[in-house]
Amino acid sequence: MRVLSRCSQLAADVAVVGGGPAGLLLASLLAESGFKAVVLEEHRVVGEPPHCAGLVTPRCLRWALGLPLSGEYVQNAVRGARVYSPSGATEATVERPSVQAVVVDRPLLDRALLGVALSSGAEVLLRHRVRAIRRAGNQWLVDAGDVAVRSPVVVDAAGPRFLLARAVGARPPRMLRGALPAVQVELEGVRGMDPDFVEIYLGSRWAPGFFAWLIPTGDREARIGLAASRKPVLPLLKHLLARHPRLRSRVAGARERRLLAGVVLVSGPLSRTWGNGALLVGDAGGFTKPTTGGGLFVGAISSRAAARAIELAWSRGDLSSRSLSLYESLWRAAVGRELAKMRLARAVLRCLPDPVVEEAIGVLRSRPVRELLESSSDVDYQLSGVRAAAVARALALSLLT
Repeated sequence: MRVLSRCSQLAADVAVVGGGPAGLLLASLLAESGFKAVVLEEHRVVGEPPHCAGLVTPRCLRWALGLPLSGEYVQNAVRGARVYSPSGATEATVERPSVQAVVVDRPLLDRALLGVALSSGAEVLLRHRVRAIRRAGNQWLVDAGDVAVRSPVVVDAAGPRFLLARAVGARPPRMLRGALPAVQVELEGVRGMDPDFVEIYLGSRWAPGFFAWLIPTGDREARIGLAASRKPVLPLLKHLLARHPRLRSRVAGARERRLLAGVVLVSGPLSRTWGNGALLVGDAGGFTKPTTGGGLFVGAISSRAAARAIELAWSRGDLSSRSLSLYESLWRAAVGRELAKMRLARAVLRCLPDPVVEEAIGVLRSRPVRELLESSSDVDYQLSGVRAAAVARALALSLLT
């Protein structure tokens, strides 16, 4: 077990670019199957800086990522959400008696995945930013400055840098359309929070084209952020904290611990996620939920599908594009229909004017709709099942009458 910080040249079975959750999980799975997997991570410490709100389901932790719920990375557990209308006048609460999601410390979570990858036999090169990836015969050459990794298979897990997208014939999402700028602040001294509930703030005044959030991380501590379809987003966050009627008095005097910026992907998987000896996983392949931008669960699914596709293609001695196209069949079977529904829902929600959203939140407060939501909601599979369709019908009929 080792973490490499400097070397000159390496040969690998699979080169994984990016040491986030998707890349580390994939490297772990491949190493467990006997592959020499080498991960190239640009930062000196995995998980830093964090690029995530850090809200995941128990299913995501235990099954998709293979981590225990008792890890030190778990900061809080929530069982519902409070959604506020654009004016802030109306609040709709959706809750269940059991835990629906856990709040995680992303740097600690990523380090836990690093430990699993190393114990599985994967090699991780820290402080190695990939500069170029090029094809050399039947191999890929990954140039990371003082390190060159040669391998027959390369996997892009480096997030929205989209290093391999064009090489496999895909087009990265457009900024302000499929990729939204985002900003998040960690605050201490937030008043009036219920640690059992996340909070969602809707409305074009606060977060045009998306929404804002509050995620309780501890005693009077929270992450508050937003993504939007326009730039810059920092003034929008300051406006939210200073002016939102449900928030301003509760954050007055709160201490800022850290301010983070990033990108939320909402376009769904890229048009092509595989190529000749190449695969895209995690955010690099667009594997996020179009409705919320959450990527840990869907990204883990993509990593598991990629590991299986590589194993089968390798066993046949055929790493061609045709052979690796199995990857797309696998991830589509697992989450393809759900992501397509989310993408459609995202397109509809993005077009709703604030008065309609205001009325919709009022409808969500009604007992029949609330009971349908509470009996059928699923953070990972948000739009699956007859009950989810029943919620949509009830909401639409209420708005039309």
